[in-house]
Amino acid sequence: MKRTGPLRSRLALRALRSSVVVWRLCERLGIDAAGATEGPPVVTDVEVPAMVRSGFIVDVRVRARADRPLARIEVRFRGAADSTKTFVVAPQRIEVIQDASILIPLAAPDTQLVVLATATDVTGAVSEIVSRSISVIVPPPDTSDSSSAAGAWQDDAATVSEDRESPLAWSEPGVKPENGYSFAVAEPALPARSRRRSTQRKTRR
Repeated sequence: MKRTGPLRSRLALRALRSSVVVWRLCERLGIDAAGATEGPPVVTDVEVPAMVRSGFIVDVRVRARADRPLARIEVRFRGAADSTKTFVVAPQRIEVIQDASILIPLAAPDTQLVVLATATDVTGAVSEIVSRSISVIVPPPDTSDSSSAAGAWQDDAATVSEDRESPLAWSEPGVKPENGYSFAVAEPALPARSRRRSTQRKTRR
């Protein structure tokens, strides 16, 4: 194919193409040539509280910057809570402040909450992981209800035991009912004279 056009224009086009090739080569070799060494994004800070109680919400703040516009921020929670939150940066910009929150379970499985944050730019370059730790205060389980229930059960058992030992617990002396309980009222014991008179009356009859 025959090239047409002024010689000056053709030389300018060749120089432009050559500069692009040189720029890409410098970028691969890490040589700073007119912005060729744009690095990956950086998470500059992760702000977290020193401690939090289980059953409450904890708020964190991530600060990130990059040479190229940022595309998303990722915050991961591990330990006392397990969750991953991804935030899309819109509009895309080179500096971002992102807030994230998570609810700590009342019965947290761990006393430490680890927060890990990363930033990703529009080219897919990912920053190094920045982590912070938060102490989680987990109150001991409340055992007052179970203790009260156990005490009430023991009182009921003691009452049943006393009722079974009572002389009114059996309908006939020496005979134990099948269910273990009887509401028959025993007759009061008669004096010796009354028993004699009763026997004499029965004999006369």
